[in-house]
Amino acid sequence: MKIAKKLFCLSVIFLSYQTYGQVKISSINYDSLLTASDSLSIFDLLDSLISSGELAKPKSVLSIRAGYNSNITSAGRPFQVNQFGLSAGSSFYHRSGIFADVTGYWSNQYDPSYFLTVTSIGYMNTTLKKWSFIADYSHSFYNVADVSAIPYSDNIMAGIIFSDHNFYARCDYYLFFGGKTGHRLIPSVTYNFNKKNWRGIKKISFYPSFSILFGNEEVQYYEKLFSNRLQAIYRIRHNLPLFREVNSRASGIMNYALVLPISILLKNWNFNFSYTYNIPKSLPHEEIDTSKEGFISFSLTRYLNFKKG
Repeated sequence: MKIAKKLFCLSVIFLSYQTYGQVKISSINYDSLLTASDSLSIFDLLDSLISSGELAKPKSVLSIRAGYNSNITSAGRPFQVNQFGLSAGSSFYHRSGIFADVTGYWSNQYDPSYFLTVTSIGYMNTTLKKWSFIADYSHSFYNVADVSAIPYSDNIMAGIIFSDHNFYARCDYYLFFGGKTGHRLIPSVTYNFNKKNWRGIKKISFYPSFSILFGNEEVQYYEKLFSNRLQAIYRIRHNLPLFREVNSRASGIMNYALVLPISILLKNWNFNFSYTYNIPKSLPHEEIDTSKEGFISFSLTRYLNFKKG
C-alpha cells in the first residue's frame, strides 16, 4: 500500500482512540485530556501528506490548530453536563518518521480555566506494505492547585496498524504512570469513504470507526462484615463496624465508542467535525455513571509544508 494510505490510517483509526486517549482515574476531576481530534491531532497532520503530491517522498509538515469539544470525558465517562473544552497546539512531522506535539487545554470546569499542557514525541514506521507501527511518549503539565491528586502524568504508547484498501484495523497499548500505574488496550476498526477534487475541495472524507477500551483501575468499595440479620444485630450491639473499606485493582471493558468523523481538506486547511457516542461500562465494584452519551467536536488546522528536512 502506498505510504500515504498508511499515514492516513493513523488519522483515521486514531480518532477512535481520541475518545479515550489520555484516560485518568474517574474519581479525580483533573483526569481528562479532552477528546476527539484535540489531544492527538498530530495524526491529522499526517493526513495532509495524502494530498502533498509527493507520495514517494513525503514532506515534513508543521501544523497549527484549534479545537472545541462539547463535553469532557474520561474513559468515555462524562464528568458534568455542559463542561466544554477548548484546545490549541502545534505538531511537527519529519519525513524520517519522527514527530512531536505540544497542546494546551482550557475548560469551564476548572479554575484556572487553562488547566493542562501536553507534550509528546514519537516515531512512526510505514515501510511495510500493509502494516505500520507507531510509538510515542507524552508528559502532562497540570496547572492545578493540588498536583498530588493527579494519578497519571506520563504515558508510553505502542501501536500496530493493518490497512487494506479503505479498511483499517488497529490495536494500541498504553502504559500510564506518575502517581499510579494504569494499563489500557484499545482495538479499533475503521472504514474510509473519501472523494478527492470535488467542487474545489481537495479531499472530503467520512471514516466511521468503532473501538473498545480494555483497562484496569484502582477502585474503592465497602464490603459487608455480616452475612445475615443476626450477625448485623450482634455487631451493632457490640459497637462493631458493619462494613470495611476495600481498595482493589479492577480490570475489564471500560467503554465502547462509535465515532462518526468528517474531514474536509481545502488547500492547506483542514476542518474536522466529529460525533462520538460512548457506551461506558463499570469495572467490578466500580460505582460510576454508565449513562450512554453523545457529543460533538471540531477542529481547524493549518498545514505548512517543508520541501526539505
